[in-house]
Parts: sequence; C-alpha cells; structure tokens
Amino acid sequence: MTEAEGSLVAGFTLGGYRGFFEPQRISPLAKFSLIAGPNNSGKSNILAGVERWLPYLSATADKGVSLDSLDTPILPLGHPIPSLVFGIALKVDDPAVSLRNALPRNLKPQLSPPPSRGSQTTLEKLASAPALRSDEDGLIWFEWELVGSKIVRRPSQMAALVEYLNTAGCANDLAMLGERYYSVTYSNIDGHLSKFLDSWQAIIEVPPVLIIPATRSVKQHASPADDRHLSMDGSNLPAVLQAWQAPAAHMHREGRAKYQKLNALLKEVLEADDAELTVPYNAQTVHLSMDDRVLPLERLGGAISQLVVVAAVATEHTDCLICIEEPETNMHPTLLRKLIDYLRRETSNQYLVSTHSAQMIDSPEISIFRVQHDSANGTRVSSAITSSQRAIVSEHLGFRASDLIQANSIIWVEGPSDRIYLNACLNQLDSELREGIHYSVMFYAGRILSHLSAVDGDETTESVDDFISLPSINRHMAIVMDSDRAKPHDPINGTKRRIIAEFEDRGYAWLTQGREIENYVPADVLHQATTGVHSGTSVSTPSSDVFGKRFEEMGVSNPNKVRIAEEAIKSLNGEVWDVLDLRQRVNELALYVRKWNGLGPRRDSSGAILSP
Repeated sequence: MTEAEGSLVAGFTLGGYRGFFEPQRISPLAKFSLIAGPNNSGKSNILAGVERWLPYLSATADKGVSLDSLDTPILPLGHPIPSLVFGIALKVDDPAVSLRNALPRNLKPQLSPPPSRGSQTTLEKLASAPALRSDEDGLIWFEWELVGSKIVRRPSQMAALVEYLNTAGCANDLAMLGERYYSVTYSNIDGHLSKFLDSWQAIIEVPPVLIIPATRSVKQHASPADDRHLSMDGSNLPAVLQAWQAPAAHMHREGRAKYQKLNALLKEVLEADDAELTVPYNAQTVHLSMDDRVLPLERLGGAISQLVVVAAVATEHTDCLICIEEPETNMHPTLLRKLIDYLRRETSNQYLVSTHSAQMIDSPEISIFRVQHDSANGTRVSSAITSSQRAIVSEHLGFRASDLIQANSIIWVEGPSDRIYLNACLNQLDSELREGIHYSVMFYAGRILSHLSAVDGDETTESVDDFISLPSINRHMAIVMDSDRAKPHDPINGTKRRIIAEFEDRGYAWLTQGREIENYVPADVLHQATTGVHSGTSVSTPSSDVFGKRFEEMGVSNPNKVRIAEEAIKSLNGEVWDVLDLRQRVNELALYVRKWNGLGPRRDSSGAILSP
C-alpha cells in the first residue's frame, strides 16, 4: 500500500490453493470488505490464504516453502494441479504514474542529475504495462508463484512484461537505466526488470494479518500474569481487560483509552449510560455492571459477549488487516451494524469479513465480493458494486423477496419536485443518509392522498376498498404534505387532519408551515431558478409572503417544477435554508430515518456526537 492509502491493502491474488484453481484477483478492497457466499464456497480459504501468503510479500521472495497436501487443490482426474499464485496490489490514481517518482527513497545510489525525459518515458511505459496495470480496477499488481520449492515472480507476468518492453522498444533503455541505478549488469532484461519491480514493490507496507475465528470465548485460560496480549478467539479476554481497566503507570494512557472506547460501545449498544465492563480480582471472567446490577458477561446471552470479543480484539491491534469469520453469529442485525460502525470509527485496522448473511450488504461503505464454488472450476470470486450485483449476492445467499418484510423506510411526498428538495436538504444536514439504502421516496400525487391510510387494514372498520394501507407497504414511514393555507390560521382539510392523526403513533407527518413546499425556498433563490429555466418568459420577483402562490406571483402559468427545483438546490452550501420551520423539520425527519435504520446519533468528522 502507498503512504497515501495508509494501511489499506488495495487487492490481492490467490490461486492454486485449496479450493482455488485459477488465480482470482480480489479487488478493490475498502476498509471493510465482505466475502459473501453459502457454506463450503471457499470464504474461509480466502482468509486462510491471506493470512499465510500476504506476509511473504514483506520478506525476501526466494525463500523455500512447501504446501501441505490438504492445501493443494484437488481437481478431477486427468487435470494438472495448478501452481500456487498469490500477489498484492498497489493503488495508483494517476494513469500516467511515473515509476521514477515511486522509487526515489529506494534507489541506491540516489540519482544525480535527475533522469532525462527519455528515461522517465521508459519508466512510465513500464508502469503502464498491461501485465502490471489492470484496466478494470486501476491497480498495479505484483504476483508471485511457487515453482518447485521456491517462490519467484510469476513467470507468465514476467514474460508478458519482457515482451511488452521489447515491443515498445525500451528494453535496452531499461537495461541501461538499471546499470546506472543499481551499478550491476545482467545478461538479459529479466534481471534489470526484477530490480525495478523489487524497488517499486518495496514501498508496499504489508500489514500484519490476524484472523478472529468464528468460535469465540470470554473464559480465562491462563493466569493473569501469563499474557497481556489478547488472543484472537478472546480466550484470555479477562486478563487483558483487567490490564486496561487498571493499567501499569507506563501504559496508563493507552490502556485506559482502550477501556473507555469499549465501554462507550456497550453504552451505545445497550442504551444505558451506566453500562460498564469490569473484571473481578481473580480475572477469570468479565462482568457487566448496569442498572445497579452486576452479572457475568456470559449470563447476558451470546450476542453481547461475541460483540465484546470482536471489538476488544480490534481495539487491541492497530494498522492490521483483520479477518473476521462470520461476525453475525448470535448477533442481531442492529447489533452487528453498531459493531461495524464502531470498528470503522474507532479503529485504524482494515477488515476482511466472511459471511453467509445478507445483513451488511446494504452498506455503501463496504466492498462486497461474491464467492462461488463448483468441482469443475473451483472457487471463483467476483466483485458486487452495483445494486443489481448486490441483489444477486443476496439471492445467492438464499434470500428471497418474500423473506424481507419491507425496505428500511419510506418517505411519501406529493410529487417529483418535493423529492428533489427533500433529498437535497437531508443531504445538507446528514450526508450519511442515502436514498435507496436508508430510505426510499414514494409519490402520492395530490388527490390520491384521500385514498391512503396510515392504519393497518385489520385495525379499521372501513372497507378495504376505501383506503390503501400504507403500513402494509412499509411500517417505517413519513409523509410530507402541503398545507395549502392562504393565511396562517386557515384550517386544513379533513383528509390531512386524518393523515396527521393516523401518523401520530406510527411514523412522522410533516405539514408545511407555509402554503407549499416552494414557500420554503427563499424568494430570491426561487426567482433566479425560475428565470434560468423559463428564460423566454418575463418572470416577476415573488413576494416574501410564505402563504402566497409563488408561481402566480412570478407570472409563470405552467412552471417546470422539477427543473426549477434542480436549479434552486444549487444555492444550498452546507446549510438548510433558514425559512420557517424547514431546518427543524428536516432535522426531525433525519432523526427518524436514523432510528429506523439503527444508525445511532449523528457525528461530525472527528467522531463527536452532534446534538439533534
């Protein structure tokens, strides 16, 4: 990984290992990457392969190694056994990246004077070679292969690079540059090429790789003095937590910080400000203190203990690639999301997570990979980036539409322009909320409102033909309605009064304080937007009356409300318009959507909780 990317691994290759026949490139990785697939598809083999082979890239590449017989792929009779292949990817944003710029600290001796333009061109050609640079993900791939008992640079990749250099007419130039840079002469281009690749790959800092197994425990298996480092299965969690709870003087700041982070997570998960983890004097278990009661952690059910173990392991380590097997075990989906949020916010590690659950697939910050296996082709991995690809992953895991009660939440609005204003204002106030993930917007189109009801169909005596029951579509619902008032104290019609009453205990109803949604837009902003859209019409300046008919005042008889809304929201710059109760209403709506999605409180860029 580059310095710019911190500790993130951009991608890796795995092939010829256990269920992997042909090499699979798994990229691009994010801070959280999800390996999803049914049982026996190869998820655990990915984690095991990363743990075993990634560290080789931080050491010399020609060390001897042998594969256990069970690590060798078992193919149908008559098929040759493929060689072990593994690799790592370097993320490079600039398509014309200069290899020379990537190497200055690694060149011995340092270049003086700087290389000529022709030399730089040679290095740039090498950096853009198709055998190194993938057009699909924009990554530079360094791959290795087990040949006999030695790990060497993948011969097919090296052969393709040599052919490319010869075709490009720069093989001799690279050899001369190699002699100048490294003061050594090789009989062929392969030696010089390896030198350049070794220097380039040296800037990739391969992080330590750790695996948290699917079976985890909170029991103390050693005396407290034996080990202060937390095991991956959490078996010595009591001793480690005791060291954090009452650390030695030289470790006080670090230990207490970890202890406080873990307790803060418990307070949020249990929604109890007095929740606290403690360790008794004998350090044989972990207690949870809450509501003037103290109970061993295992008495609270498997979910809380599993959450504590995973969070503690991740808190103990920094700047690692942590592989987690099936974190959803015993955890409610809401609990799992809070754990993921904690790991993302409070730790510096990168995470590779295997799962056969669809609970995390709807998170836009997580990279998703679909794993498949059959006896003819072995394990194959494909990325799932688009919504349709993620839907396929969900189906692949065995989930069907009938398994899901509903989408996360729905906001009902009158028409398309209302949706534009609403999405823009929500984004200004809470950029974490995403339409299509945390909420969806549906239209009820004016007079149709009289046919809708927020009451369940089996709770009303009205004929089912009279009303459409909104809860049958989604039980987490909000509705935005124009008041249509001409004056502040004008009454609203019976339909809207009924809807507001029905939403009182079932969702969130927002009746505009002014006449229509457009009355929330500052008069000058709406005038400028309308003038831009209806450039051939004489547009008057509207009054500041929030109960006025804005478009009538401007003299526009058939306004294009959608395009006007698109122009008007361009004036938003990190703030919601300070008109009437708009800011209050958007804030309340955002809080409801967060609650329905189990997102917890809003936070600023530093992680501090923002007030409602």
